[in-house]
Amino acid sequence: MHFLKFRFSIVLLALFCAEFALGQSFDQGGSQWSSPEQLGQPKFHVQLIKRLIEDTTLSRMDIVVEVVNDFLQFVRSDSGTFEATIDISLSLSAKGGGEVQRQIITIKKQTKSYDETNSRRELLTGLFFIEQPPGDYKISILMVDKESNRRERAEKDISLGGYPGNGLELSDLMIIRTNEIVPGTRTPRHPNSSEVVGEGIEDVYLYFDLKRPAMIDPCQAVMSIYDTDDIIIHSDSMSVIGGSELAAYSMKLPVKGLKFGRYRVDLTCTQGSNKALKTKHFDVNSFGLPKTIRDLELSIKQMKYVASDDEIESLQKEFASQREQKFIDFWNEKFPVEAEKINGKMIEYYSRISYANENFSGTLAGWETDRGRILVLYGKPTEVERNVFEQDGTPYEVWYYSHLGKRFTFRDDYGFGDFRLVTPAW
Repeated sequence: MHFLKFRFSIVLLALFCAEFALGQSFDQGGSQWSSPEQLGQPKFHVQLIKRLIEDTTLSRMDIVVEVVNDFLQFVRSDSGTFEATIDISLSLSAKGGGEVQRQIITIKKQTKSYDETNSRRELLTGLFFIEQPPGDYKISILMVDKESNRRERAEKDISLGGYPGNGLELSDLMIIRTNEIVPGTRTPRHPNSSEVVGEGIEDVYLYFDLKRPAMIDPCQAVMSIYDTDDIIIHSDSMSVIGGSELAAYSMKLPVKGLKFGRYRVDLTCTQGSNKALKTKHFDVNSFGLPKTIRDLELSIKQMKYVASDDEIESLQKEFASQREQKFIDFWNEKFPVEAEKINGKMIEYYSRISYANENFSGTLAGWETDRGRILVLYGKPTEVERNVFEQDGTPYEVWYYSHLGKRFTFRDDYGFGDFRLVTPAW
């Protein structure tokens, strides 16, 4: 600890008054943005959906894994088609205990088009469902491409809550792309796990389990879509009578005419004096925009690290009906992409913006802080040196980027978590 204090003092004496300067473009300053292989583009989505089940001593959860074609290694077969195979394994562990369940599925994907092998529109879908007693668990998902042996892992803590088993009950809401169901299950074959809908999608469906205490009494289901101002922009309803006590239903969710932005859908079911309500959020944007973009006006302002003031002002002055496409055009012109209009550098940029907001926000939004700016430009550091709890010292952090030959030092002079950049680089 004394060595760290001494080294930090030397840095302060030599560089305390240094000015920070980086170019407006990612192609300047040696940033990571010129290397496509370093982009942290999402290659898969995992969605967890709590379902209803007849056995009230257990809880059910569906796990949907969607993998984009671009993750897969396709090989050309003797018949001329391109084929890929992936193993997806799911491990469920009890909190504080060992593994209680493991499932492994092997899925094959085949296409006649070479362009589709690199597609980020085309998806491979894996479906799991678990039934366990209520409690706290951890889910671990491992994906292995059989041809390249490439691996990706995702983990999440979950809590399986019990259902009372009486009265009117609703499961989590799902957005699905078609009404096709996996035979012998209540699991939809084509869920929309990213929860982003947009270009190329006509309509999707809201899917849910409904459990009713009395089948002969009518049950009214009302679906309402709200915008960010909490104004209802669409409403629909259906009546359920007869049938099974527990069954799955779907209602068309019209998204074709919805403008860019974030929406909320409420489903309210009423039967006599019983009422059940579930809510789900979804985003509408064009294909190619990352799901972290929910406010286009703010996203344009956040381009300050890659665009000039004139370029930002030009986008802000565009007609609202054209602004979204002009925004995408800017990124594709600044950082050209091939084939599909998915700009990996734009996705990575706004992923870093989102990370900065989650981790560095205070008096300023995270992306506007010094740490946020460095993270957006250079990504996560390879090493972080911290001195936060020393009684006589000022809290500081040193971020090392060994692969770039750079180092950045931040100091919290007032102890409120506002770390300011005090040295540009070694």
